[in-house]
Amino acid sequence: MITSIGRMFIKPGSENAAVAALKDLARKVKKEEGTLIYFVHTPDMKALSLPIASPFEVVFYEVYKDKKSLQIHLNGAFKDFTAKNKDLFQQTNGGEIFTAFVSLSRLGGFVKQ
Repeated sequence: MITSIGRMFIKPGSENAAVAALKDLARKVKKEEGTLIYFVHTPDMKALSLPIASPFEVVFYEVYKDKKSLQIHLNGAFKDFTAKNKDLFQQTNGGEIFTAFVSLSRLGGFVKQ
């Protein structure tokens, strides 16, 4: 399995459209057979965060069956999402949505249903 955490940042003033686009992305990703877990979060600004969270931050928690499943995701729903929604998120100097992703090694844990 491949687990990662990703981050991107909504442009101020684009919150409503960005949240709608992110929810639509999650619905599309749900159809990807090899995507096992896909959570999209924004900070709870009423809760404690250290350091203080940005209200414009988006955090992704993702688990894929294997590398092939990750590539299917990156070249499918996610690629379409970034192409259609560039103007809603902070961009790199090259005009792409700024994304930061970290691959994780699982040490332990569980998911309760």
